[in-house]
This record gives sequence, structure tokens and C-alpha cells, in this order.
Amino acid sequence: MNGLQAAAGTVARVWVGGTLFAHGAQKLFAWFGGAGLEGTGTFLHGAGYRPGRPHALAAGLSEAGGGALLAAGLATPAAGAALAADAPAAPDAGA
Repeated sequence: MNGLQAAAGTVARVWVGGTLFAHGAQKLFAWFGGAGLEGTGTFLHGAGYRPGRPHALAAGLSEAGGGALLAAGLATPAAGAALAADAPAAPDAGA
């Protein structure tokens, strides 16, 4: 792998990880215009995930934690697992 390929991989990892962190932070803390735990929990409850708040907490933690780990390049297998575990429910909830 040459230097340009390595740099491109790092940029992609940081970009994707940062985006996923921000998406999780919207769910957890209402940052970046998000609804926070209450709003996300209410949405998920209405989408059939009952109770909604624990599902919102799990989704927010997996996205924010996995995204931060991915962006930092730390524990990338664990970060990938956390993010992959969250992904299958997204189409059902419309999130």
C-alpha cells in the first residue's frame, strides 16, 4: 500500500466514524439538531420498538461509541461489530 492509499483509507475511516458519532450524539444528547433520548425514544416506540427509550439508548451508544472508536482507529473490530449490530433495525424504523 502506498502513501496515497493509506491516507485515503484514514480519511475515509475518520469521515465515516465522525458521521456515525454525530448521528449517535443526535440520539443521545440532542446535538446537531437531534431529538435526544426522549424524542428518539418516542419515535422508536411509535415505530414498534417498545419500550422506545432503551432502544434509543442502545442505538445512540452503539453509533456514538462505534463511530468514535472507528474515527480514532481504536478497537476497529469492536467498533464495526457495534455499528453492524445497530444497522439491521434502521430500515424498519425509518431512521
